[in-house]
Order: sequence, then C-alpha cells, then structure tokens
Amino acid sequence: MGRCHLAKARGGRLPAVAIAMREEGRRPGYFSFLDPFSPGVWLFMLLAYLAVSCVLFLVARWAFTLIIISSYTANLAAFLTVQRMEAPVKSVDDLADQTAIEYGSMHGGSTVTFFQV
Repeated sequence: MGRCHLAKARGGRLPAVAIAMREEGRRPGYFSFLDPFSPGVWLFMLLAYLAVSCVLFLVARWAFTLIIISSYTANLAAFLTVQRMEAPVKSVDDLADQTAIEYGSMHGGSTVTFFQV
C-alpha cells in the first residue's frame, strides 16, 4: 500500500495545518484493512480473544454449576423440613388423648378463663 506523508509549509517549520497526501503506488488489495497493524499484533489480538472467550466459557459453566447445586440443596432442605413438620395434634381432643407433648395454661391467663366458662 502507498505511504502517506505530511506536506510541510513555510520552509520546514511546524505548520499550523498539515496535509496528508498519499504517495502514488500500488492499489489497495482485499486485505489492506489488516495493514495498520503488524502480523504480530494481529496474532496477539487473536490469542487474547481466544483466551478471553475460554475464560468466559469456563466461568459461565462454573457459575451455572453453582446455581444448580445451590438450588438442589435449598430444595432438598425444604423437602426434608416439610416432611418433619408433620403435626401429630390436629385438635384439642388429639392433645388431650396424647401424652408425648406437655401442655398447660398460666394461672390467671386468658386460656384459664376461657376453659372455666
């Protein structure tokens, strides 16, 4: 690709305005968009892209696995808790008929006055 140079005005002093001019040379090819960077820079950018893609892929899988394991653990704990919350007493008669759970009322409380009536 042709090179560009700055045309300097006023005898080589730093001009206020510089004009970029293309030197006449060969015509740009199909891959001339790659010319701004050297092949080493393009290779490094490709390797960096692949490295970042692999890291994001692995992090996404790791996060997904943590979410699945956390959901499973929470659901298992909820399931086991619900099974244990079986209520052996469903009415006052069930409470009176059993001896495993102690019950009573406080002296002078509203429960005592409720049952005295």
